[in-house]
Amino acid sequence: MWKTVKTAALLLIVCLLTQFQAYAQIDLSYEKAPIKEVLTSIEKQSHYKFIYQNTTFDGKDRITIRVRNATIHQVLDSLKKQFPFSITYLIEENMITVVRITPVAEPKPKPPPPPQIVYLRGAVMDEQEEPLYGATVYVKRLPLSVATNIDGKFSLPNVKPGDTVVFTNIGYEMQELVADATMKLTAKLVAKVNSLTDVSITSGIHREERRRSTGAFAVVDGKAINRGTAANIVDRLEGVTPSLLVNRNITGGLNQSELSIRGRSTISAEPRPLIVLDNFPYNGALSSINPNDIEKITVLRDAAAAAIWGAYSGNGVLVITTKKGKYNQAPRVSFSSTLISGDKPDPYYLPALSSRSAIEIEQFFYDKNFYSLFESNGTRPVLSPVIELLIAKREGKISSDAADAELERLKNADYRKDVDDLLMQRAFYQQYAVNVRGGGVNNHYYLSAGYDDQKQNFINTGYKRITVNASNTILFLKKRLEVNTNILFSSSRTKKDVSGVFGVSYPYASLLDSNGNPAVMPAEIRQTYKDTAGRGRLLDWNYRPLEEARLNDSKLDLNSYRMDIALRYKIIAGLYGSIMYQYNKDVGEDNDLRSQESYFTRNLINKYTQVSSAGEVVRPIPLGGIFDSRRSTSTSHNLRLKTEFSKAWNDHELSVVAGADIRSVDMKFNYSRLYGYNKESQSSMPVDYEGFYPMYHTSSQTNRIPPAATIPTGYEKSNFMSMYGNFLYTYKRNYNFSFSLRKDESNLFGVETNQKGVPLWAAGASWNASNESFYNIDWLPELKLRVSSGYTGNIDRRTSAFTAAAKDGTNLYGSPTASILNPPNPSLRWEKIYMFNIGVDFTFKGSRIYGSLDFYRRKAKDLIGVTPVDPTSGVESFKWNSSSMKGKGVDVQLNFKVLNGKLGWTSSIIASYNLDKVDKYLDKGNMISTYLGGQTIAPLQGNPLYSIYAVRWKGLDSVNGDPVGYLNGQLSKDYPQIVNSANFGDLLFKGSATPKYYGSFINTFSYRGFELSCMFTYKFGYSFRRSSIVYYQLLLNQTLAHPDYDLRWEKAGDEKSTNVPSFQYPINFNRDLFYNYSEVLVEKGDHIRLKDIRFSYLFSLSKKKEQKNNAEVFCLINNIGLVWKANKYEIDPDFLYSQPIPRIYSLGVKMEL
Repeated sequence: MWKTVKTAALLLIVCLLTQFQAYAQIDLSYEKAPIKEVLTSIEKQSHYKFIYQNTTFDGKDRITIRVRNATIHQVLDSLKKQFPFSITYLIEENMITVVRITPVAEPKPKPPPPPQIVYLRGAVMDEQEEPLYGATVYVKRLPLSVATNIDGKFSLPNVKPGDTVVFTNIGYEMQELVADATMKLTAKLVAKVNSLTDVSITSGIHREERRRSTGAFAVVDGKAINRGTAANIVDRLEGVTPSLLVNRNITGGLNQSELSIRGRSTISAEPRPLIVLDNFPYNGALSSINPNDIEKITVLRDAAAAAIWGAYSGNGVLVITTKKGKYNQAPRVSFSSTLISGDKPDPYYLPALSSRSAIEIEQFFYDKNFYSLFESNGTRPVLSPVIELLIAKREGKISSDAADAELERLKNADYRKDVDDLLMQRAFYQQYAVNVRGGGVNNHYYLSAGYDDQKQNFINTGYKRITVNASNTILFLKKRLEVNTNILFSSSRTKKDVSGVFGVSYPYASLLDSNGNPAVMPAEIRQTYKDTAGRGRLLDWNYRPLEEARLNDSKLDLNSYRMDIALRYKIIAGLYGSIMYQYNKDVGEDNDLRSQESYFTRNLINKYTQVSSAGEVVRPIPLGGIFDSRRSTSTSHNLRLKTEFSKAWNDHELSVVAGADIRSVDMKFNYSRLYGYNKESQSSMPVDYEGFYPMYHTSSQTNRIPPAATIPTGYEKSNFMSMYGNFLYTYKRNYNFSFSLRKDESNLFGVETNQKGVPLWAAGASWNASNESFYNIDWLPELKLRVSSGYTGNIDRRTSAFTAAAKDGTNLYGSPTASILNPPNPSLRWEKIYMFNIGVDFTFKGSRIYGSLDFYRRKAKDLIGVTPVDPTSGVESFKWNSSSMKGKGVDVQLNFKVLNGKLGWTSSIIASYNLDKVDKYLDKGNMISTYLGGQTIAPLQGNPLYSIYAVRWKGLDSVNGDPVGYLNGQLSKDYPQIVNSANFGDLLFKGSATPKYYGSFINTFSYRGFELSCMFTYKFGYSFRRSSIVYYQLLLNQTLAHPDYDLRWEKAGDEKSTNVPSFQYPINFNRDLFYNYSEVLVEKGDHIRLKDIRFSYLFSLSKKKEQKNNAEVFCLINNIGLVWKANKYEIDPDFLYSQPIPRIYSLGVKMEL
């Protein structure tokens, strides 16, 4: 670590010493040479540039001069004497203005003093207050023009008050200002919306103009971010930028990410893109970031763009830049308020068997004496109300007529209606945000606060968040030192959804009894036993779902703190040194308080209660609540030393960034459980976790009192050290070349890897073809070509170079036990992802059409994968850099200005194509069943990582409704052999489980201040497996079957209208597996969705045009729904395992004062 610090410090000192180059010595030896040739030689030997009018020097003028090791002042004095006419000059920073003095007609006894030259001085900047190099400045009445220097400054002679000064630059709108008596002007140029140089690019480490970029970047500006109203930034990113895919179908065990950039390039390592927040990696929850504080988001997609982040950028990078103030800006106040109302989720969306069919199944199993074993089981497992009713009828406790009447009533009941009426509610959200920003000559500031309050769809749940963001920047030492400080705080509380359903739920159950009170539902233990157990010595053992929902006291608290300070010092013109430090801490507390009134607590206390023969009650679990707390803390320290050098001379522009990062991340977690907890006094009672206690409801069973977790505490420390550099060279403002280099070291890597010192690199080039003198394509005025190649990386925090083991707890003898997760591996290294990208940016005539097109190929190697080893080594497999993947894709963004008058119409098409394949994976399964389940990652070479596999389907047997398949190419009903076949020719690849084609289509119509826009999103080229009946599950729970049961084969001829096999008893488990893994259940996921419709009105709040006080009133309808889908079922492919997000209605106002 300190070696890196010393190296970076030495680099900074060397850069400081380079300022003495400002006093470089000059050698000249010319005999009757053209004056312009001599001046050019001086420019090459120094960092000065001459400014003069074309008429200052005659092409016939010659000069003789010989100097050696002279300073610039000595050279100029010598030149002044050698000129054949009188001149005067002015030195200002790195510019020398030369003016010819015209002799007067009448001789004077003494030569008059040289005329005083009046200079107009100033600077040209972009909208982000960044200097613009090479901008042209001229006065309309004069033939003289000058270009701004690397700091955006200029000096223009012979300007008079009242002159009109014109400022122009490629990619920016022209601006005209009038010079006043102060002779100082500052111009802020506005980027052309459709220009190839319209925005600057921020990587999180360095910043560059888009005209000079060589990488594949995408910038999401504030307007696109604020199109939506979601409190989470992820929801606002969907459909607004190419290559970014939002995944709603995330399941455990598959190492998935909600966000992906250009598909998949890892198997078991970190799947998420790197999030960079204001220059440093961000490990906290994205929900802690208030979207209203975000200025823009830059998506780094290829190696040239992302390689500067090295071993953390293999999945792409999202660079989030928060809002800041600006120099010389009057105080501005922004305020926004939004009210949001959401529909209830559809309780009928997820497939559920009807009450009538569920009762029919239970009666069938009852007639087969299936429940007789449950009745005699000493553990007293729960039986459904229908079975208890049939038993009571059998035992004469209820008449047949009464039982039949009750069964008929239950057949017409629907649990989902009660859920909709009593447990669900319309959501209601409130959002408020306010910020103040501004600045003076030597400082700028930004202060914001946000508040979100959400009442969510499930009763007694909600979400609240408070965010505060403050930044301040001050200039010292005559504006050579810039000091920036920033503080961000976020605190949120989620009152979690605990539906209160334990164990079994019944489609015919009611949440209210006949008296309108919370109804009792059987759960875990037979209700007939609970009704008589304890004879008053136990706590109420009844479970009432509605009551549980109302008692919910489960909260998730997230607190995020971020503080940073940055010092940036201007050493000489174009050379800066900076040091940055950031402290970040995220604390999460997941607390579940289950009071003594809750079923969870009452049930646990009763189970462990001991009652002696004398009637004495002993409770190993004391009365009171049970408080579970899961606390996690992540603390990171980031230090960066960096130097930046920029220089422009003649036709050359050079930018170099070099630096070092040191990063330390500490992660801790702690699980605890308190018994006998009192919320008011926060007291608890001790319990014996080691002893074994007989269960009250079954004396044959003894258990320990359950702790909070098997592993109560954990700690992880990760250290990272990095050195990097970025080189960017531009020739004639047309040809750009970039090169990035980064070396990462970490305690996660093996010793051998850290010692090798092989860095990741990327190179790129771009050509601004439309700037060429020979370019004359009138219908395509702007054209830029890009190409890049290089490596990024990825790490797996769960795999260590050292021996990793997990504590399993204690055995029956009280001794601790552990399992080896991974043996030592000193060669463990980061994953390497190579990407080649070629792209083009273009603008058609009149800016009617503009956009970009990118093609890329990717090769990921050294991927962490399960690798088989010789079992005699003590382990059968371990995770090692033994796998690889490859991929390819296309990103397209097209923008159209269909109408550009009072009635405006713009359209945007975003289209992405991505296909990834596993190229190498050594741990191949022996049977095709390995790839049919879809519950764990099962890579198969030649196919996408997430693929849908199936077995061939012939149809149903017309005799008995059996499903018929194929084994080794022949028709077969040998289900165990089909499913567990070792012949991979019997395994069908049915497509990727993730979309290959995705994007959006946005239309915006405007008239005066009114604007109407709508967004369509689409996903094509993927498949999913729909759920269906699994008869074997009926043995476990007869009431939670799939409604496909009602579509089953029942008689000959049904096979022509259904694919659902017949119900047979006894149930064949492998028959069920074959049907559910067959191709008949695979569906296309292709769909088009109308994501939102937004209507707004923007109007001015001030009468004076120069005042920019305005307000916007808007309404938004979000999550409108599907407009087309490929599958014929009522299945939304984005929500296979959960209810779709309900439709949301927003009404808001934004003001800028």
